[in-house]
Amino acid sequence: MKVVIDTNVVVSAALVDQGLPAAFLELPANRIIRMFVSPAVLAEYDTVLRRPRLSLNPATVASTSSS
Repeated sequence: MKVVIDTNVVVSAALVDQGLPAAFLELPANRIIRMFVSPAVLAEYDTVLRRPRLSLNPATVASTSSS
C-alpha cells in the first residue's frame, strides 16, 4: 500500500513517542506500507517540525522529517 502521511501525523508522532501517530510511522519503518513524499511535503515536515513553539530536539526533527 502506498501512502502520503499528513504533516499533523508526523508532528504528533514527534511530540508523543507513544500512541497512534507514532505507531503509524512505524509501518513504513517496518516496510509494512510504502510512504511516498514529494520534496515539497518533506520541506513542509521540516518547516513545521522546526517551529520554536514545538521545542523539538534538532536530532528528533532530522530523524522525523527524513522518515
